[in-house]
Amino acid sequence: MDIAVIGVGAMGSAIGALLAESGARVLSPLAGRSEQSRRRAAAAGIRDATPAEIAGCPMILSVVPPTQAPQVAVAVMEAVVARGAQPMFADCNAIDPDTARGIGEMIERSGCRFVDAAILGGPPAAGRARRPLFYAAGRHAEEFAKLTAFGLDVRALPAPIGAASALKMSLAAVSKGMTGVLALALQLAEQEQVCDFFVEQLRQSQPGLAGWGASQFPQLAAKAARWAEEMTILEQLLASSPGGSQCFRGLADMFAAAPQVPGDDQARRWAGALLREPGHDAAA
Repeated sequence: MDIAVIGVGAMGSAIGALLAESGARVLSPLAGRSEQSRRRAAAAGIRDATPAEIAGCPMILSVVPPTQAPQVAVAVMEAVVARGAQPMFADCNAIDPDTARGIGEMIERSGCRFVDAAILGGPPAAGRARRPLFYAAGRHAEEFAKLTAFGLDVRALPAPIGAASALKMSLAAVSKGMTGVLALALQLAEQEQVCDFFVEQLRQSQPGLAGWGASQFPQLAAKAARWAEEMTILEQLLASSPGGSQCFRGLADMFAAAPQVPGDDQARRWAGALLREPGHDAAA
């Protein structure tokens, strides 16, 4: 089976590798992509393809940054209409429900099938040791769920287009939001020279949160720009909720600054501190 994956970043290339490992022929448009992207695609077994070849695939998955999702959908549909094909198009991006519904309307006007999909979790690991969970919504969610035969973990929601995106953003509010709040708390504790005591107390009273931070902080600088986009979406979605807009605007600003403040070295140091056993070097 031919499956197109638009976007060969860390997530898209890993998904493509999982599909290829399971027997699919995975295609992606690599024209104009960086040499790093081309190497990543080659390592994943993803083949370069023209827009016409992409349009000819029965399934097309969009795995790109949120701000690129609408323009990618438009470009794909232009190629699909030119070819006269009618593939399934799954938007797997962290977008707001209204954007998902708008893309879905455009896709379905062309006669194609649309799936609102949300990816929860990190990129799949080699050998299927770890797989992200896909939630799919819309009339064709069950058809998209057939990709479980190609190594994906897909759950179809009995809900309309927009539901999967809403679920994704609700969970992002907690997972990324919690990471941002914890980073700000650590900045305050360091500023006031009580970081070791703060970490010890956190390990004792909130071990799950400490463990979460330890796993999230090493990737904070690299993923902060993407997380800032998600916080901006949440700012807009919660504009009518008291405090909602301000809360996520602040977190968006925090993530936008994260490559410098706290910075990669500081975030990794926090991760190491959170992994210490309670009481270890607490008075250092």
